[in-house]
Amino acid sequence: MGEVWDRQLPATRKIVLLALADHADQNGICWPGQERLAEVTGLGIRTVRETLKDLESSGLIETNPKHGPTGQRLGTIYKVLARQELPVGKLESPAKSAGQQAQQPAKASPRPAAAAAKPTNKKPTTKSSSSDVEEIFAYWAERMGKPRAKLNSKRRRKVEARLAEGYSREDLLAAIDGCAKSPWHMGTNPDSRQWNDLELICRDGSKVESFMEIAAGKAKAESSWGRFISA
Repeated sequence: MGEVWDRQLPATRKIVLLALADHADQNGICWPGQERLAEVTGLGIRTVRETLKDLESSGLIETNPKHGPTGQRLGTIYKVLARQELPVGKLESPAKSAGQQAQQPAKASPRPAAAAAKPTNKKPTTKSSSSDVEEIFAYWAERMGKPRAKLNSKRRRKVEARLAEGYSREDLLAAIDGCAKSPWHMGTNPDSRQWNDLELICRDGSKVESFMEIAAGKAKAESSWGRFISA
């Protein structure tokens, strides 16, 4: 049985061969039924039956019918062949040894040309340059009289988002001009509070377009336009 452990075989073949060796005498002879082999290996009867055929066709075991006193067939006698009894090449043919596998470099499977040139359905995105964002911020800070303002992450994200949507640098500059022309947003409102932060101007596309209309004279900037400051 110890010799069977050293053989390089697929798992199912090996466990069935081990079960036979466990039942065998010193000459490798045994006659367990298929039900018994299924019980000790945990395999199904059909799997055991097919595996026994594989072991026989591979030359690892020999089988002979077992007959009773009156000639009736009682089962099968198996002989587990010792290493020296195996046909040449049978021991390593089902599976190569681990050492042989380690010595052989793995072959990269070729990729079909179609797979290498597989088209993608992703839409191209417009990336805003850092210089555009900084120029828009600097123009806003000067236009609104905020020299100490900082280009924080919130302001940067809003500007980048609008540029990514397709609004140009000139569009956002015009929106800043529109906000500067709106008395309400510049502080002429019941709270005397300015609603002219760059984050507000670039909050979304509709906000940008509304301020662009004021800058272009297409919309009237008056106190009733307080709706533009809604969160």
